Order: sequence, then structure tokens, then C-alpha cells
Amino acid sequence: LSHEPSPLLQIRWLRLVVDEGHELGKNEVDSGLAHFIGEIAAERRWVISGSPTTGDEDDQNFNADGLDQLQRLLRFLRHPTYGLKAVDQAKENWDLAVKRPFLDRREGGREGLMRILNEVMVMHRKEDINLPKPIFKQANLDVPVPDKVQSMIIEVAELRECVDIPYIAAMLETMGIDIEQNSGQDGLETWLEKIKKSSEAHDVADLMLSGYLNTNAYQLLVDKVQGEYI
Repeated sequence: LSHEPSPLLQIRWLRLVVDEGHELGKNEVDSGLAHFIGEIAAERRWVISGSPTTGDEDDQNFNADGLDQLQRLLRFLRHPTYGLKAVDQAKENWDLAVKRPFLDRREGGREGLMRILNEVMVMHRKEDINLPKPIFKQANLDVPVPDKVQSMIIEVAELRECVDIPYIAAMLETMGIDIEQNSGQDGLETWLEKIKKSSEAHDVADLMLSGYLNTNAYQLLVDKVQGEYI
């Protein structure tokens, strides 16, 4: 992190939402990431995560590590008892009131942890949320080839037997066709060979049209039509 004051720290935000928020729990409070996010001034703080605690469930320290991660999240959330106090004091409060009773399986240990989680956590499963089903509609969109390009394609097709490399190069450039992308390193020679070998005008027209449909210019037209439809 830069030593220069960040603009993010110079604004008081209404709401600060940290996606994949379990990363805050994995990092010590004095680490660069956790410290910086913790310094951002916000009236309301949210942590979004599908797995608030992480780790290897087969590890003997899994529960202890998970409880430490939860306490770091509470620090970010500014919990009045386990987050707002000095770092060491908040951790000591957590260990004495929540972590040790839970790990030692004391009476009320689990209930104490659940009470705190109920204070700060909102949990939704997919089946709990009645979202409307997406509406799928297939439509055929007409994206016409510009008249100027059509005229050039027809011209090349009609003059196919007498065109040369400079002529083809000018046409392809005007149409926006990437020569190497469509024909490899041989480029213009490949285009010229294909055009002169075509005995029918429509074969040349198909070749030119196929090249144009792959151009950025045509894709912009497609995007415009799709945007207007949506």
C-alpha cells in the first residue's frame, strides 16, 4: 500500500460492503489489506461471504482458527464489545466470553456464540429467496451490411479476373478487414489467389462478405442493434 493518503480515506461513506469478506477474517488486523479497509470511515458496514470462516475441517485447530476469524470480522463491523475496543482488549474479551467457553464445551458456550451471530448475521439460502424466473426470449435481429460495403463487394466480384494487389489492399483496408487475421502471413497474395480462382461472382462476394462480418466495424453495428433491442 502506498504511503500517500488515499482519497478513499478522505470521504465518509454511507455504506461499506466487502465482498468475499472472509478474507478480512483470514488476515491479521494489522495486515495491509485489513488495516486499510478498517480505516475507511463508513456509517454502515457489511461483510458478504458464503463461507465466513475458512480452513481445513480436519485440522485440530479448525474451530479455534474459525473463532479468531469471526472476531476479526466483528472488529471490521465495529462490534461494541468485540470490535470497538483496542485490538488486544477486544481479542481478550472475545477469548474470555466466547472462544474459550465454546472450545471447552462449557454450559452456555454454544448459546453465547449463537447469540452474537444472530446479532450481526443475516443468512439466506437459495431456497429461501423467491427470485423471479429469468425471461428468455429469442429474437432474430436484422443487422444490414452498409450500402457502401455492399457496393465494394459487388465491384470486386464483377472485376475478379482483372484485380491486382494494390486494388485488393485498398478495398480490404476500406472495409476494415484484417488481412493477416483472415489469411495468415501471406495476406494479400492469398486474397488475390482466392479471388482469381473463383469462377463465379457470388463466390467472390461470399469471400468478401465473410471477411467483413468478422470486422470490428460490423461488430459495432451488431452491438448497436442489440442494445436498441434490449
